[in-house]
Amino acid sequence: MSNSFKEHLQSQGKSKSTITHYNSYALGFLAWLDIDGTEIENTTAKEILSYLNHLQKPVSQGGKGQENKTRSIRLNVIKQFFNWQIEQGARADNPIAHLKIRGSKTKKLYPILDKQQLDSLYNEYCVPTENDPRANRNWFAYYKLSRARNKAILSLMINQGLTTPEVNRLQLNDLNLKEGIVFIGGSRRSNERTLELKSNQIIELMEYRYTTRVELLKFCKTETANVFISTPPVGK
Repeated sequence: MSNSFKEHLQSQGKSKSTITHYNSYALGFLAWLDIDGTEIENTTAKEILSYLNHLQKPVSQGGKGQENKTRSIRLNVIKQFFNWQIEQGARADNPIAHLKIRGSKTKKLYPILDKQQLDSLYNEYCVPTENDPRANRNWFAYYKLSRARNKAILSLMINQGLTTPEVNRLQLNDLNLKEGIVFIGGSRRSNERTLELKSNQIIELMEYRYTTRVELLKFCKTETANVFISTPPVGK
């Protein structure tokens, strides 16, 4: 039976290493069922849950001491084994088709940029000038405006650590350029805070607020107090 399951895995294009491991996991499950004389064709969710509990039990208690991530892999293999049985006509259902192990997801970690990398990111983000070869295109005007807006946003994210939701919520009265500060309202995940702006940021934000933003408003149908305004799609 296991050889046929291996052929099933091969037909799915899995690597030799994966096939070896999956076949081993399936054999381990079958061996555990043999202890109580349970036939695979008669196996129910109850036996499978009992097996998963066995995998989780500490070694000192006769189990395998496996974490949820490892048990989730084993569960996935057992699901595939039952699906293969259905294809072979050995049984009509998969008793664990919708069973999942909670807490088995792995958080995706993203690389953290250092100060030098962040500064390079900001400095390399260019706002086009009127000398740009694309300047005669219909879309160039608001493309240039959107790049200027994005660079101002990038500056706040890098220097003050603003998140995307905080940038989106920022209102005109939150930005005090005369005193060189910006107020960030609180939320369920963060407290309100007042942050100091760098001198070069004040100049950039003044340019954005009193020039770039005024031009962006021409593309909006309604007045808004949001500091940062979205640009319309091409042709709008």
